[in-house]
Amino acid sequence: MELPKNIVLEPELVRLLETGESLPLWDRLRLAVAMEAAERFPETPVCLQTQAQSPVLPACYLSVGKLTETRRMETISAYAAQVTVRWEPGKRPGAPALLDQARRQLMEGLKRLPLRKDAPPMAVSEITGEEQDGAALVTAKVLLWAEQLPEEEEGPVIRQAQQQVDALEQ
Repeated sequence: MELPKNIVLEPELVRLLETGESLPLWDRLRLAVAMEAAERFPETPVCLQTQAQSPVLPACYLSVGKLTETRRMETISAYAAQVTVRWEPGKRPGAPALLDQARRQLMEGLKRLPLRKDAPPMAVSEITGEEQDGAALVTAKVLLWAEQLPEEEEGPVIRQAQQQVDALEQ
């Protein structure tokens, strides 16, 4: 997966990406949101982790909160999450106009999330945007689906075929 250069990842996520390990559902969602924001604001750092001190502004901060998990079928679960994206312009001329433009762009980006090839299966609802404390704040409810494969990946057909192969080899 090719990530835009302006995405700031947390160390554990960097490790997962470098080793090629399968990403948890929440991390896949966070990366999809980050990539959408990074494409809309290519000159702005998009942070998946909170900045400890004196962040470089403008900056975009993401958070995903797990709301609920519901088992829909034996192997399929549905999740509802709240995604929050905060864009801070810093002390820039024309900040109010920039905030409105950023809010609209972020709302449009969240609407497009289900269309991304790198995103998990999802639907986005209830997108809200506002200006708060000198920043554009956009929140959306996201519904995700995940299939959990049984721990025993071999099904009865594979077991039966393996038994036949074993019998022939004897």
